[in-house]
Amino acid sequence: MFGFLLGHDFQLECRRTLGCTGSVAATLHQRVLDHFDDYFPMAGYRRMFEALQHPGTPTQVASRVLKIVNKLWDDRAVSREK
Repeated sequence: MFGFLLGHDFQLECRRTLGCTGSVAATLHQRVLDHFDDYFPMAGYRRMFEALQHPGTPTQVASRVLKIVNKLWDDRAVSREK
């Protein structure tokens, strides 16, 4: 989903594992957190991304993802207005 923000190695890892679930998702999540500013240089994303590591129902997890997507969309619109 966020391929445009991610480095080539990260994208290859996601493809190699044929999905990001369970321990693979945790590993990839930690890699992004370890280099968060490289992936999300804009302010306001870290806390939302950290929330993705918490378990929840599919609806709760989807809501967390949509929060990030909506912020990306809003920030994109603001940057176009400048």
